[in-house]
Amino acid sequence: MMTVQNLVLVQDIVRLPKTTLEEICTKLSVTKDGSLDELTVRIWGQLVDNPELQNSALEHCRNRIFGGRLSVTWYTPADGFTLSNLFEILTENCNFDVFNTIKIPQNITTTPEVIGAAKGEQEGEYFLRFIYKSPIFRNFYDIKTVYPRSAVATVVINESNGYIEVRADYKSAPQIAAALGQLIKIPLKQKRIGEKSGNRIEGIAKALNGNLVDASAKPDLLLDEPTVEQAKAVIKILAAIDCFFENEDTEILRTRLLEGREAFGVEIVHLPFAARVLSGLGKVGLGVSSENRDLRATPLYGVLEPYLQNQGGYIRFSIGEDASVTHTVRVGMTTNSIFFATPASEFVIDYIRERVIM
Repeated sequence: MMTVQNLVLVQDIVRLPKTTLEEICTKLSVTKDGSLDELTVRIWGQLVDNPELQNSALEHCRNRIFGGRLSVTWYTPADGFTLSNLFEILTENCNFDVFNTIKIPQNITTTPEVIGAAKGEQEGEYFLRFIYKSPIFRNFYDIKTVYPRSAVATVVINESNGYIEVRADYKSAPQIAAALGQLIKIPLKQKRIGEKSGNRIEGIAKALNGNLVDASAKPDLLLDEPTVEQAKAVIKILAAIDCFFENEDTEILRTRLLEGREAFGVEIVHLPFAARVLSGLGKVGLGVSSENRDLRATPLYGVLEPYLQNQGGYIRFSIGEDASVTHTVRVGMTTNSIFFATPASEFVIDYIRERVIM
């Protein structure tokens, strides 16, 4: 039966850090000099069609093989369905010995197909590889053979915790989930990224003990485009506030506020002024420049956040694996995906999943 290491393709090798490739070269007793591509070719030449060598040479980096810079989405069974007996189901429903063989189809289509599977470390955990046609040219299995415009994705299934993790571009994830659902005869539904955190990116940053460093949003209230008079009134009010701090002139501030009330009419009574500042904007983007700053601690974000609808953003955090290493993820609130902007190990992916998803 194949191990996780036996599911590795040449694309997984080339994505590993150069230091890791050099370590693998040392284990294989081959020279570690050269570029990343040269090391990859040298390593793959040794590993291809050699399952035992794959196991020994890749054991030390198995927690990074299917990680890296990648996008992840999560799915669960539809109501009334559970994940169980998947080893038997996959063995029966695949048209080849999926747990003992890597099989690349001769005709790759836009419909994702399983090319191999292995049991994970946990009971009821399975790693599946899917191949499908994509706009990107890739060569995955045999360096001498070209598979034009194809992509390979990893799917992790955990029966005990009831989740399916699709590690692929978020645009391709629904197709992969649909293909898997059809294969195991279970309808799947996508997990909402913010479900555990009140659908707010601030809640996700808190769950990760991280800093929100960049956020994009759109105004929560659909307000009419302000008239020229109303826009000028808002500008004058903000200028009058500056003026007050300069010379404590309350009369100018009072005058501008009354002019603003007149410009907006009864509408201003029912809407906070901060919401009025956002009127006419389709999208708002805010960020901090310092690595240690948190957007949530800035005054402007604190004022505007109650009137914004999260679209996504970047969160920076550290975890126990190596507290000196900072990880950055891009959270897609509309796509329900998380992109690991810094290379992620299985440990980091587990951390995200446990705190944000499950």
